[in-house]
Amino acid sequence: MRRPSNRLSILSLLALAALGTAALAAEPTARRTPTLPEFEAAIDLAPPTALSVAVVPQMKLAADDLSECLARIGGDASAVPLRPLDLLRGQLGIGNGLDESGALVIWSEMRDGAPVMAALVPAMDPKALAESSLKRVEGEEGAFMHERLGKVHLREIGRRLLVSPSRELVQGYAAQPGLSRRQIGRAHV
Repeated sequence: MRRPSNRLSILSLLALAALGTAALAAEPTARRTPTLPEFEAAIDLAPPTALSVAVVPQMKLAADDLSECLARIGGDASAVPLRPLDLLRGQLGIGNGLDESGALVIWSEMRDGAPVMAALVPAMDPKALAESSLKRVEGEEGAFMHERLGKVHLREIGRRLLVSPSRELVQGYAAQPGLSRRQIGRAHV
């Protein structure tokens, strides 16, 4: 059996010491992570019957964190030509009125035996957001067309737009806090 050389062990220790020193010398990052109450408040916007939930408690903070992460691993700003929120706006055709500091909540739930998606989109001006992003379907209250999503139904809820392909889901939605405290098995969500 061959023993590792002391030279290899010393080189490994030197490399670890250099990396540790570099990490300590790196500029500390500001904590931008939303607090637990902000996260729970965002989760509680999804109904307790949700099958799955995706929450971004503050879209701007998440976008800033992603930009910083990409800059740190790549170091090349040209690799990411736009901010993540600008990419989202472009890909989904989101226009004026989006509230970047608000919580984006997306969930799915069962309707007529099939999963249906829904999203609560934060808006500084819900009407402006709807009008700049969607085309109204004539003759159908609350129905709009989106070039990628197809026909969707909208409802203003405070400073948010509820968006879903299911008219019943949009009409029947009622905020029911408690999803953040629901037990799934032994894990606390």
